[in-house]
Amino acid sequence: MSVTLTEFAQDTLVAAYEFVYSNSPQNADLVLERIEEVLELLKDRKFIGEKGPIPGIRRYLIPRTSIFVMYRVVGEDVQVLAFLHQSQRWPHIPIP
Repeated sequence: MSVTLTEFAQDTLVAAYEFVYSNSPQNADLVLERIEEVLELLKDRKFIGEKGPIPGIRRYLIPRTSIFVMYRVVGEDVQVLAFLHQSQRWPHIPIP
C-alpha cells in the first residue's frame, strides 16, 4: 500500500502550511508533523475518513488541527487530492 500526493495536493499542502504559519508561526511545524502522521496512518487505515461531498472522495479532519485531507482509495493505494483548512470552501479538486 502506498500514499501518494497529486500535484494539486502538494500545492494545497504548502498553502495550508503558509495559512497556519501566517496565523500561528509557532504551531506551523507541529501541524505539518500531524499531517505526516495521518499520511502514515492512511497506509493501513485507508477508510478512516468519512465520505465527502464529492462522490468517491473521502475526507479526514487531521486531529488537533483545522485541516482536512481529501483523498480517494484506488485499489490498495491512497491518492491524496488536497489539503484544506476547515474555514475554506471546497475548491474544484482535479481528479487524475
